[in-house]
Amino acid sequence: MLYSQAMSSSWRISITNIAGAGICLLLFLNSAEARMIPPEAPPRIPVRFEVILPDTTPAGPIYLSGNLPEAGSWKADGMMLTRIDDTIAIGALLLPADTPLEFKITRGTWETVEKGQAFEEIQNHKIVVSDTALLLETPLMEMRIRVTSWSDQRPAVPPTFTGTIQRHDGFASTNLGNQRTLLVYLPPGYDSKNDRYPVLYVHDGQNIFDANMSFTGVEWGVDERCEELIKSEAMEPIIVVGVYNAGGARMDEYSPDPDQKRGGGHGELYAKFLIEEVKPFIDTTYRTLPDRDHTAVMGSSMGGLISLYLVWEHADVFSKAAAVSPSLWWADRKIIQRIESSAPSILPAKLWVDMGTAESLYPDTYLDDFRSLGTILEGKGLKPDASLIVRVFDGADHSERAWAARTADILKFLFGR
Repeated sequence: MLYSQAMSSSWRISITNIAGAGICLLLFLNSAEARMIPPEAPPRIPVRFEVILPDTTPAGPIYLSGNLPEAGSWKADGMMLTRIDDTIAIGALLLPADTPLEFKITRGTWETVEKGQAFEEIQNHKIVVSDTALLLETPLMEMRIRVTSWSDQRPAVPPTFTGTIQRHDGFASTNLGNQRTLLVYLPPGYDSKNDRYPVLYVHDGQNIFDANMSFTGVEWGVDERCEELIKSEAMEPIIVVGVYNAGGARMDEYSPDPDQKRGGGHGELYAKFLIEEVKPFIDTTYRTLPDRDHTAVMGSSMGGLISLYLVWEHADVFSKAAAVSPSLWWADRKIIQRIESSAPSILPAKLWVDMGTAESLYPDTYLDDFRSLGTILEGKGLKPDASLIVRVFDGADHSERAWAARTADILKFLFGR
């Protein structure tokens, strides 16, 4: 809990460095608008947010996007704030007590998310509202956040592509009714040989090759790691397909099951998009090894969730997967229940699942689910270190930077020689 018992109707706490940028002030304030929630409902506390904007902020709406449904469940345009003037935006939420809210400020897309002083990625703002605030007659809280810079205002820098990467813009999907970009990494020697290659499909493809394209400004470095590992013969040559996410539809597409509060559940349509549309295009355009033994999938967060689903429910297509910091919590842990109660037609040849110890305010809950999944997978017949890696990374948070740090290990496990 952030707060101890409050016995006064006007009580102030100052918290520094909680937001990763600027200073956040949390205050208990009197307010005629603040009201108690009926006792039969889950305790909720009104929180007012004040966002101080940089002078470079253009006209237009400002949004708060966070992990809770009240904050849009990480949709970039989760909750619209009200702009008071050019440099101040405000808004209010009723937050459930003792439930962590993590959030960032955006201008409506992840390409316009807030950044740090040097346009670097910053940690999520975090707040936990204690139910002790209900002891106040009118328990209103305020959180003040200062935005330092915006992602789309970062000065242009040279692309960070390494090796040969082909771009396919406007790739349309009949299954999903939208279009996106595909980036295709080709291994060293592709143009001078007639060999065929395994294929790794990676979700959130804009984040894996080029820091300029990544919404966080940090890339996974998949191209650099492939070049290094292939040239040193630590892994076999592969083709990597970076499949861009669909922006606002990302959570819908990466969720196999609908969540009662957050919606979604279009994961099977996304699976059909990959299997019926993307894969045939890649197999006919490039020299691939198209069978399941040479087809893998990888993703992080919600992308990790859909990767687990694909290798389990579409084992005839995908034999290998890496679920990096997967969102096991989605839809009341439905993916864990799904795996526990069923078995794929063929077990994965290789499955990597990992989690960091600093991925939320309450990491123990995430890690308990994670370890339960590992136990279930072993019970299904996957062999630790041979066909299954279940790894905890001490101190690792939920970010592209953390995932980039283990990309080489993942590639060596999936395609090592």
